Amino acid sequence: MHAAPRHINPGHRPPLAIGDSTMLLAVRPLARAGFEADARGCRPMVEGLELIARRRRQRRLSKVVLVHLGGNAGLTPAHISRALRIMGPRRILVLVIPRPREARLIRAAARRYPRRVRVLDWASQWQARREYLSDRGLHLSDTGVAAFVRLCRPALRLNGGR
Repeated sequence: MHAAPRHINPGHRPPLAIGDSTMLLAVRPLARAGFEADARGCRPMVEGLELIARRRRQRRLSKVVLVHLGGNAGLTPAHISRALRIMGPRRILVLVIPRPREARLIRAAARRYPRRVRVLDWASQWQARREYLSDRGLHLSDTGVAAFVRLCRPALRLNGGR
């Protein structure tokens, strides 16, 4: 599922939000908030990297790329390094911690690349508020969608947005 943002700052591409099935219900609310959101069920990180690379080749890659992947096929330091290489030195990678087990890796990347990587800790939010997830405990509930969009809003400011 893909949704274009409703409001874009003049002269700026909206931040690109890439996700898997966990982000599917948030695609339209993210677009209303100002993101270009693209989510697909069971999307692995390598597919997210291909999407980033394609946007870069097309000269359509935004300054900020928010990634909420890694829950399906894992996330590795090599994935993060590759994303940063693809994006180039002037863009910012916002990594959403999907589950507690990815937290250490994502925080280490932010320490290693402090000007280029930002962290949004979704895992600690849904752990504290289980109602943010559906009854299966994987996908977002309606209240979880609203909380997830609020968590992502700082990426809009990084991109020069609202």
